[in-house]
Amino acid sequence: MHGKGQLTFADGVVYTGDMRQNNIHGRGAYLWPDGSTYNGTVRFGVRDGEGEYVSAGGRARYCGGFKQGARHGQGTLHYEDGSQYVGSFVHSKRHGRGKMTYKNGNTYMGEWQDDLRHGEGEMVWATEGQKYTGNWRADRPDGLGTHVWQTDKQATFEYPKRNSYTGEWKEGTRHGHGLFTFASGATFDGYWVNNAKHGKGTMTYENGLVASCEFEMDKARAAADPHDVAEIVILPVEYGARGSTEREQIRCAVLRHVKVLKEVYCRYATMGQLNSLSPLTLDSLQMQRLLLDYNVDRFAKDLQLPSFETDQGVNKEYLFADFVRALIAVGDELFSEEFKTSKWRVADAFDALVARALLSPAPQPSGFLYPSKTVLQAWGPELHVLVQASTKLAQRKALQARKVLAFLNSQLGVRAQLATQVLSTYVRGVASVGSAVNLQVPMIPVQFVETVVGCWLAQNPQPSPRDWAQKLLEEPKPQE
Repeated sequence: MHGKGQLTFADGVVYTGDMRQNNIHGRGAYLWPDGSTYNGTVRFGVRDGEGEYVSAGGRARYCGGFKQGARHGQGTLHYEDGSQYVGSFVHSKRHGRGKMTYKNGNTYMGEWQDDLRHGEGEMVWATEGQKYTGNWRADRPDGLGTHVWQTDKQATFEYPKRNSYTGEWKEGTRHGHGLFTFASGATFDGYWVNNAKHGKGTMTYENGLVASCEFEMDKARAAADPHDVAEIVILPVEYGARGSTEREQIRCAVLRHVKVLKEVYCRYATMGQLNSLSPLTLDSLQMQRLLLDYNVDRFAKDLQLPSFETDQGVNKEYLFADFVRALIAVGDELFSEEFKTSKWRVADAFDALVARALLSPAPQPSGFLYPSKTVLQAWGPELHVLVQASTKLAQRKALQARKVLAFLNSQLGVRAQLATQVLSTYVRGVASVGSAVNLQVPMIPVQFVETVVGCWLAQNPQPSPRDWAQKLLEEPKPQE
């Protein structure tokens, strides 16, 4: 037999296709008695190469590579229940990297071994609002990883609160060292055994207090020693110049306002998060937008935010304790002169900051970045480039309205008139009475980021965010 032809075997299987020197070899099709079919490459009578197999009735289908009759290489497998796997196969098993989409909408993307999740991967339980990213072993989380649980949503605010755990896992349970962050803002940083707190750890409570403690299978073995309780307020030495009494006054000021502090922190930490399963943490840009929205800059001619500067171009993250400590520093900077004769200057300044700014009705987020999810979706992957550019300008002492306008013109070709209009809409001090503008106004990183985004929104047609990001990374041209 040589050439094309058809063979019918004793068991009812029919082959149609190429034959070479009395062997089934080349391109061909098999039809089994139950209605199953194969179309593709055949080597010496066996499926080998690229082809498609469809089960009886079309309930399951595989399209991809074969080797000696087994699924092998890259392919797509549609299961009878509606699930789908796209990725690598070895000896008909999922092996290598691939994505599994289950019939209920859950997904796993990552590495496989012998048909089991094994290696690096991410599982999203869409039906339960959960996500795990990290190491897997024998189909279960094992090694280092992060699991996020979505909980309830805040009233009148679209972004949800959530619990999360980042640390060690064993056979699908929290086991070893890890950090658990509760939706309330409390955290436990310590050791776990079979999903239970076990061993030494540190609890940070909702009121900001931190306690070292020891657990035995999720039960505290003994109450924390009061002498081991550390305050959330860890300040420079000068803030405790009057000793423990002054620190107690600061601690009491924090506890008086902890409820509103938590509300403000959660509101801005979730602002702009496109993925509802991301951990709840405030970043430096959100912090700066918070202070601008609450008009904190009205208390000082030149608002300086050393505690919230981006760290070498990284949009740095702040836990609730960091947020409170930084607000204490900002309050002292803004109101130290007013309370310079006060016995408890730092505590009084913090009280003033909260009472005059944060206790006012919650503002609607302003600027060009956070109110619109469309903008965040467009700029999300490139946002870090804007942060890097703002950091470089700050290092060159060029984060000023006039110098920013010149920078945007030289790097992006943005007209000064357009950039000035963008700045005048929300940067305090740029817009003046009449037609005059003040371009000597200092800026902070979030204002630079939003100026770029605002200018981008005004372009018609809008350029690619990636193109603009690349131009911003180029060495700036000399400016006057």
